[in-house]
Amino acid sequence: MSLLRRAGEVSRWCEQAELAFGDASTPVCQLCFRWVDDIYKGRVSGDLVCGMDANDELLLCLGETWRPLPIPWRVGEPVVKEGPELEAYGLVRLGAGVWLLNPSLNLEGELHGFVTLYDVPEPAPFGEAPERRRILLPSEVN
Repeated sequence: MSLLRRAGEVSRWCEQAELAFGDASTPVCQLCFRWVDDIYKGRVSGDLVCGMDANDELLLCLGETWRPLPIPWRVGEPVVKEGPELEAYGLVRLGAGVWLLNPSLNLEGELHGFVTLYDVPEPAPFGEAPERRRILLPSEVN
């Protein structure tokens, strides 16, 4: 699996995947997005960047040639509607400043990758993950 952090790497990955598989979303890569405070200024750096817009929407930017991708999110597990329709991605804290998007990002026909967000401020703008799970004892379950 390839680790991609720059827009040029994503473009090359997609070209090679299209040639090898006929569909760039068939193989899976690892996409690493650096957190930036101003998502629109950060796009020009060449890095894969992410951040919140003025409406608290999480945006992933794959470079200047891609439009910013709005990601519906919630902290914790993803929300799936009836059938396999995804309502919101889950955000899971892996460690200080590092979060995982769950499930993987699959842009049909274009790109498929696992997403990691890094350099996320502490505390994270989208809130902290629950510290621990609640264990239900048999007497609490009806």
